[in-house]
Amino acid sequence: MGSQAAKEILGQITSEKLEKVILDLASTQPTSQERLVVLEEIVRALVKGKELGIGSERLEAYLEITRAIKETVGLIQGMRYVEANS
Repeated sequence: MGSQAAKEILGQITSEKLEKVILDLASTQPTSQERLVVLEEIVRALVKGKELGIGSERLEAYLEITRAIKETVGLIQGMRYVEANS
């Protein structure tokens, strides 16, 4: 991955940080949806306006970040990643 920002984000994805991000996002949702946090929202919270590059570099960074999130969620007790049906 070429983007320095993306490398930094990936280096900061720990189960502790990700759990906090997910719980923070969940707390802002309506009670009926507080157990569901969309992957895109998690990515936005982690990226927070940092530049991931353009074109294929940006896509590659996004895919790496989403892969890291999916893998790390599995390490958090009581949480799991569920693929959405589209």
